[in-house]
Amino acid sequence: MACYTSNFSLFGWFWSVMSEDDEVRGFGGQFNLTSALSTEDMVPLNGQWMYYPNQLVGPQASVFGGFDVRLIDVPHSTKEYDFGTYQTDFNLPPDLVGELLSLYIPNLGHAYKVWINDELMVEEGKVDLDRASTIPAKRAHMLDFTSNERMVTLTIQVSNHYLRTGGLSQEIL
Repeated sequence: MACYTSNFSLFGWFWSVMSEDDEVRGFGGQFNLTSALSTEDMVPLNGQWMYYPNQLVGPQASVFGGFDVRLIDVPHSTKEYDFGTYQTDFNLPPDLVGELLSLYIPNLGHAYKVWINDELMVEEGKVDLDRASTIPAKRAHMLDFTSNERMVTLTIQVSNHYLRTGGLSQEIL
């Protein structure tokens, strides 16, 4: 995978903390990548994300919008819900604002949509509320993007009406 300046992964919302093995962990739904990221780093976005179970909300969703929203640890697998939305924010170091960055979405085995900030980056399969309208998919994607702001919002809608488990069960890089 070739990228102009950076290859890394993103996950979370509020501030991240360093674990015992110096991995970035999301806390409260946000990752603070300001001191943990260089232009060559790959950072798994493991940790706490906001999760909207059985709701397909867009990138502008807010915890104050009356939604049922929960903090969950990603990677996250669920048998309880057929669809939902994962969301996290991450804070970039100032030197990476405006630089080309990459996000790797693995083969999730079901339909998904990914937004970075307000821009729809990829739709794999067809995300929907019921089995008849959902079209599953099995492709991974490398998404290249730039951000003109330090705070970046990552929103991922998933729907799985065909497999026993769904969710973001693998690392996003």
